[in-house]
Amino acid sequence: MLYGKTKYGNIVSAVDAFKELDYYCPLCRQKLTLKQGLYKSAHFAHRGQNCNYKEETYAHYQAKYALGQQLKELGYCVQIEPYLKQSHQIPDILINNKIILEIQCSPITIKLLQRRTNTYERLGYIVIWIIEDDIRHNELITLNGFQSACIIPNKLKLFLWNNELQSLICLKNLIAIGGNRFLGEKIKVNISEFFDDDKMKSKHYKLTNNSIQQFLKQCRSKRSVIEPSLSVMYNLKLSDTWVLQNLGFIFPEQIYLKSHPIFWQLQLLKLLMQKSYSLSLFMQAIDFRKFAYSHIQYEQIVSQLVQQFERQFSNFKGNNVQK
Repeated sequence: MLYGKTKYGNIVSAVDAFKELDYYCPLCRQKLTLKQGLYKSAHFAHRGQNCNYKEETYAHYQAKYALGQQLKELGYCVQIEPYLKQSHQIPDILINNKIILEIQCSPITIKLLQRRTNTYERLGYIVIWIIEDDIRHNELITLNGFQSACIIPNKLKLFLWNNELQSLICLKNLIAIGGNRFLGEKIKVNISEFFDDDKMKSKHYKLTNNSIQQFLKQCRSKRSVIEPSLSVMYNLKLSDTWVLQNLGFIFPEQIYLKSHPIFWQLQLLKLLMQKSYSLSLFMQAIDFRKFAYSHIQYEQIVSQLVQQFERQFSNFKGNNVQK
């Protein structure tokens, strides 16, 4: 245990503690023993019996006080577990009376994420969710519904806490490629990353031919003549080769969509070719991703997405559907 509490309620790191004073576990209130040896890093240990709190709760405690300590060392005004009388809530960390950090080591419902976030935002706070770093980063990143709901969509990033390293980790420049799959960087970041005001990058990406072929294969595996994507291809006389060459664009706004890029681009293409496009009609065909931040303007996002698609598609070689 890296942090203990004095009898006055102050949180102190083991590195800064004094053996002449008494320290207590912030979780179970038991008296702690301070250990500051030559070979192991300074830490507190329980006397005689283990803390009766779950390991999950302990991981949350470690993250909260380690982050708070790091922020204090950088000169930020930090309050740990302040009581907000306006909403009767106690956030994990409040920075400069402006930014709230909520650390969530176990999954909760998206509805609860949204309710807690909305309450803080109505009071004027910026809310950042930090989840446990148990996400594997190979060629693809797979996130479940809870994990993807904690993404900051307009910044294309997700904050993680690695309890073993006592470090903040970030999934940056996330590219949603359909469903629960993403591309992106997973790197250790400085605390200053919380204060980065950069919005989503305008970089565009195109799915690989293999990814598109895998999607079409999954569509055909359903063995249905009314499968939406195959139905559009049949009606517009589009070959697999044509789809590989002309579709599969990934725009930053894709982060807001669960729908596969090939799916929604075929649906949009059909509406445009049949001159029956309307924003509301197109939105009915899209499956949107849910976030902790429920105030997202999906109509505006979809409008931007359509404009970018039309611009990109009109500049793309072989874009004549009749060929």
